[in-house]
Amino acid sequence: MSDLLAKAVNNSKWTAIGSLMTAILGFLFAGLTIRWLGEAEAGFAIAIATIVGINNTFSGLGLGAAATRLISRAHEEKNYQEIQKIAGVCFTTSLAFGLFGFCIFAFGSAWIVQWSKYEGNASIGRWYCILLGLAFLLQQITGYFKIFLASLQRFDWQTKINTTFMLANGILGITFLKAFPNILTLGIISLTLSILSCLCTGFIVTKILGFLTRPSWDQAMFIELWSFGKWVYMTQIKVIFFDGVDKIFLTSVFGSSSLPFYTFAQRIYITVHQMLVGQSSYLFPMLSAQGDKLEVVAEQIEDRLRWFIGLIAGFVYSGLIIAGPALLTIMVNAGFSSKASFQLFIFCWVGYIHGNAIVPFFFGLSKGDAKGNWIFHMIIGLGYLPFFVIFALVFGFQYAVLGQLMTFVGTIYLSRRLKPKTDWMTFYRWLIKPLYSSLLLMVVACCFHVILTYIKANTEIQIATMIVFYIVAILLIPRIEASYFDGIYRLKTVAKSLSLVLSKLGIPEKLVFRLMGIK
Repeated sequence: MSDLLAKAVNNSKWTAIGSLMTAILGFLFAGLTIRWLGEAEAGFAIAIATIVGINNTFSGLGLGAAATRLISRAHEEKNYQEIQKIAGVCFTTSLAFGLFGFCIFAFGSAWIVQWSKYEGNASIGRWYCILLGLAFLLQQITGYFKIFLASLQRFDWQTKINTTFMLANGILGITFLKAFPNILTLGIISLTLSILSCLCTGFIVTKILGFLTRPSWDQAMFIELWSFGKWVYMTQIKVIFFDGVDKIFLTSVFGSSSLPFYTFAQRIYITVHQMLVGQSSYLFPMLSAQGDKLEVVAEQIEDRLRWFIGLIAGFVYSGLIIAGPALLTIMVNAGFSSKASFQLFIFCWVGYIHGNAIVPFFFGLSKGDAKGNWIFHMIIGLGYLPFFVIFALVFGFQYAVLGQLMTFVGTIYLSRRLKPKTDWMTFYRWLIKPLYSSLLLMVVACCFHVILTYIKANTEIQIATMIVFYIVAILLIPRIEASYFDGIYRLKTVAKSLSLVLSKLGIPEKLVFRLMGIK
């Protein structure tokens, strides 16, 4: 376990840095985009981003996850011929679907502008679609290269690349968008960075592998990849029919100017969730490389991983529940905050629930159970869509977000697949036991949210309350976990992990442990 722990801490360190930087820059840039472009222009950019997301679901046929799993094992066995076969099939697939997506944007730009009810210059809107189409093509190739960084557990390079280009996107976006507040500015920046990212990632992967990957085809390898990837692909297809429908529905009924209020709160939830997924992404290749020892390793670390991810989710979302309206005011304005705060509150709970599905999701992939993950996404999609439509039509789009709470049912199902033979009472105790501390944070945060809303607290009071809440939580949670929730073994794991990090930073671990109540 010591070697596995050291590897997990090292991988987690890099994924945590990258995820945090992505989250901060994503929040900042999204808010400033709405402020400088206005709701109509920003709404059109969001609508195009939705179409990009839909096209992304078609790309790769789900072979990326299958390739990651096989490359991890092949690299462990030093089977480089196998890696070349996998690389050729994946490169060919990514390139073909990238060209397909570009054609949609290039030849369908006029229809896209008309469908979105874009209120600006139609010619500018069409050029923006074409620029995003070219960026989409390059992003597919870059995504193919990144499969290798994840498979070989080179999260250091993955973090450096992602952080560098996210930082460049934020700096260039903030600098040029303020000077030239036009959607074409966004398009040019996106295309330029996509070109540079593709070239840099390809060069680094070639250096790591020691050979240049080229498009090729191997029928037997494609069938092997597809046997696992089809369930991942069906999960991605679900995005087309359900995840993108919410924004398409709102655009069709209320116009694209209604999107910022819903999608900005959703963007915060998605960004945080992606941060949590990124923080845990090392699990898939690391566990896949365990081979026959996977079940034993899973039994040893599953409880502590669910506790850790749940606690991180609880810390982040509880803070957003308390100070979310203040952050919306700072990033956009007070009027926007008043219309989007309720949606952010609901998305915080959706995000917390969804965060607790991360560990079962990666464990399922590592065990080859991609089918369960597809069913999980189908439950969420089929469950939320009817409620989303009904609440939007009857009460307005502000309340459509309540349909997203169907994530709870999907999370229960996915977790149940890890313990299929356990009776339900034992299963629920197993499910809830690692989450006591994080649930406590969420409930207390909701109490503060109600009080702050009732007294109409200003921005400064909300942020000050969040800071005090975090300080008290950091000091008390370890003590509560050890004294009341029987979590001393989890705290010892955290202590071992922190000692590995602190020793490299030259920070005395005894002081930190004493402050946190870890013995």
